[in-house]
Amino acid sequence: MITIGRPRLDPERPYPQTYLCPFRIDDRTEAFAQGIDGVHAMMSAIRQVGAILGIPPDWPAPSPRNDWATASPGWRQSAQW
Repeated sequence: MITIGRPRLDPERPYPQTYLCPFRIDDRTEAFAQGIDGVHAMMSAIRQVGAILGIPPDWPAPSPRNDWATASPGWRQSAQW
């Protein structure tokens, strides 16, 4: 089970302002991600969970590529005028 807590200000770092977002994976020790605001701290926690579990950054689907060189040969032939 993955648990991500609510981001909060780091009481030990008043300047520069830092937010911490606690997270836990199964029964492991609680960890904290940090960011310049709550959103960045939450995104950092999500990325760290993915890295720990070995999930690719572009999961669940790879980002679309606009590379004509990887298109099928039939497409390249039909694109020639």
